[in-house]
Amino acid sequence: EPEPEPEPEPDPFIQNPAFSYFTHIDGTVYEINITGELIENSYSNIISKTNIQSVYIGSNVTSIGADAFEKARNNLQSVTMANSVTRFETSAFFLCENLTSLQISASLTYIGNSALASCRALQTLTIPSSVTTIDNQAFTSMGSLQSIIIPDSVTSIVTGSLFTNCSSLQTVTLGTGVTEIPTFMFNGCNALHTVVMSESVTTIYGSAFNNCNSLQSLTIGINVTSIWSSAFRGTTSLNT
Repeated sequence: EPEPEPEPEPDPFIQNPAFSYFTHIDGTVYEINITGELIENSYSNIISKTNIQSVYIGSNVTSIGADAFEKARNNLQSVTMANSVTRFETSAFFLCENLTSLQISASLTYIGNSALASCRALQTLTIPSSVTTIDNQAFTSMGSLQSIIIPDSVTSIVTGSLFTNCSSLQTVTLGTGVTEIPTFMFNGCNALHTVVMSESVTTIYGSAFNNCNSLQSLTIGINVTSIWSSAFRGTTSLNT
């Protein structure tokens, strides 16, 4: 019988995967034992938020707290994490403008308000099938994001503006758990040309596709019973 695939080699600086490791822009690596919720105070006495280049979030961490990495701005480029993390709280990674790599925990269930908003350099985002709730403005102004799949597990998209001003977003697939397209969900997504909706969708709210100038066609399922006025305002290319 063929030999099983070997386990991937861990990053050389990770001595204990339960601990978290912060890499400074000068290359220094700091090992910190953070348990439960990771917040800015979990590490700020050791390394400044604006000096973090990359971080590995260890398995002792269960959630990324509100504002934990907010406005890390120009230096934070890469985040990986253990599968123990179940929640991204409000503004967890807000305005991490140079973040280009984000590996999300396979156990994540909740993405909070503005959790990834204005992560302008992140081109790809894989949402695991464990996620059930995505809160308001979670992905607003992710200007480099090109496509995204909302898995079937997501049953709650809280209020609107989820993808507002995602100016490079071209294709979106919505899973079967999505039953409503909230107000301003795709507002200002002027590169958006393809949205795949399941038959589960029943309501499209006002301004949901506001100013989606590149949207040429959209298939609306047979179970849609309510389309609010101005749902497609400014979709100047929409033909069908």
